[in-house]
Amino acid sequence: MSLAMKIFIALVLAIVAGLLLQSHADFAETFIKPFGTIFLNLVKFIVVPIVLFSIMCGIISMSDIKKVGARSD
Repeated sequence: MSLAMKIFIALVLAIVAGLLLQSHADFAETFIKPFGTIFLNLVKFIVVPIVLFSIMCGIISMSDIKKVGARSD
């Protein structure tokens, strides 16, 4: 089975689970929401250093450091 098909099946199952758990919103609020909040905070925590180090590596790999920040008018 292809990866695209697995993703599509998971999407459909998630929609069905969401529709079935609609009447149990307190369950989702109590048990599922904290995991989502932790996941999003971890993603935010990782993105900033990755961007910073990518910019630093790009600047370090330049052959002529004098070109950093120079305008080409």
